[in-house]
Amino acid sequence: MKHLFLLLFLTTALFHGTPSLCDTVKDDDAEELKQAVVPIKKAAEQGDITAQYKLGVLYSRGIGMEKDNALACHWYRKAAEQGNMKAQYMLGRMYYEGEGVPQDFVKARRWWGKAAAQKNANKDNHLILCVDSACYFKVYLNGMAEYDIGELYSKGLGVRQDDDTARQWWEQSAAKGFVEAQLHLGYLYHQGKGGVGQDYGMARRWWEKAAATGNPRALTCLGTLYEHGEGVKKDLAVAGELYDTACKRGFKAACAALERVNGQ
Repeated sequence: MKHLFLLLFLTTALFHGTPSLCDTVKDDDAEELKQAVVPIKKAAEQGDITAQYKLGVLYSRGIGMEKDNALACHWYRKAAEQGNMKAQYMLGRMYYEGEGVPQDFVKARRWWGKAAAQKNANKDNHLILCVDSACYFKVYLNGMAEYDIGELYSKGLGVRQDDDTARQWWEQSAAKGFVEAQLHLGYLYHQGKGGVGQDYGMARRWWEKAAATGNPRALTCLGTLYEHGEGVKKDLAVAGELYDTACKRGFKAACAALERVNGQ
């Protein structure tokens, strides 16, 4: 029998959404942020590619200025057309969401493909805007373009639906260390979906990679394998340890699983 709680928390994680920004903007930082944006805007207008990308992020988030998706796309495009991987990814995201431009999955695929094709993206794949000693707005993009292309093929958005091609893209994403891809591949093998047969060994392989980062969902997934003896010897003690670690990291599903195991 499929484990309902596993399905519930995994399926909520299959699409990662727009890249998140670390930290929050405090009211007393607002004026400082406005001042910090000034040199970025000036550099962007003078043709600095990195500044153009950063300005796109700031417009899309309304950081230090009024939120304006059309202007965000304008600056993303300028940087993307000059080969900036981060801008290429974000422009694809804007086309996918239909923010600042008409929704267009074909163009999203095109820009994500350009971002994915860049082999040296690992060295610099985040943005940090610093004000005095505080740094904000870190966006990790490594492996996300591949993951999102996989989603397009999985759903048949702008491309012909193809589970095998989707999985290949997710594997490329996972190989770059994108945890959501590793989790998703584990889910596919655990459930026998997406054109693969059920294979608990492969599920364990991908979840162990994700768990190595400390991800609480991955730890909980591994816990279910040990709790139910799927591809491993049933071991409630190991399951409990995994659930406990994930629970202490704030993952409520793991806390519920820990209570269940302790009650056996």
